[in-house]
Amino acid sequence: MMLPSVGARLVRDPVMRCSYDVDDRRAKPGRKIGNGSAEHGGAFKSALLAAAKRELIRQHREGYRDYGKLQWTDIAVLERALDFLRYDSGDFYVDYSTMARRIGKDRKAAIRAIERLEYWGFISRVRRSEKRDDVIDGQPGPRRKQAPNAYYFDLRRRLSKAAWQDFWCTLKRNLARIGQAARNQAHIFLGVFNQKAADSPRRVVQGQSETEASIAGIKCPITRNLLLNLGRLNGHLGKGSASP
Repeated sequence: MMLPSVGARLVRDPVMRCSYDVDDRRAKPGRKIGNGSAEHGGAFKSALLAAAKRELIRQHREGYRDYGKLQWTDIAVLERALDFLRYDSGDFYVDYSTMARRIGKDRKAAIRAIERLEYWGFISRVRRSEKRDDVIDGQPGPRRKQAPNAYYFDLRRRLSKAAWQDFWCTLKRNLARIGQAARNQAHIFLGVFNQKAADSPRRVVQGQSETEASIAGIKCPITRNLLLNLGRLNGHLGKGSASP
């Protein structure tokens, strides 16, 4: 491959941090849903949506006002996103623009919805990137571009206790409608959950509020410290809070 000519300005690839190449195994975190059948996939999807709706209602009923409060837009985004889930392999790729278009909202609304869903553990994501097809050897410019996220599930570890109970009980009821044999196979759904991913953004460190825990999950130290200092000024965080 030819190198850029002398004096040519190099342009950094417009790719977000921690983005894996689409062919990297880490960019393929999905796992088969149950036995991979449409019946098992439908039972899983229905249970997940039901648990998310109950969590949203619970938050609004209890007056939850902290970071990441679920909205009905989030449920709509989750429902439309799950249309792209392949039950037989667990492959789950969809871009924000597609989700936004399907619910009649803008791209920012879809991004915020996914962030809230991930915060509460209903969905997890891995950033991906890919090589550009329009690059000419010897010419300056970016070589890679952002690809749609890969989504996966780590429900047992990331959902709250109440949300997990809602999901698991609903899943078993859905399987019972298929047949007793299917209900007895509920345990195979535990293999759906990829627990090798990073801890949930919602994980609370002992002595921290959930707001502090969510800020502590931010990788950029400048942004993290800025948010912590703003929180202290506004009285939302304790004076002893410190970035990890």
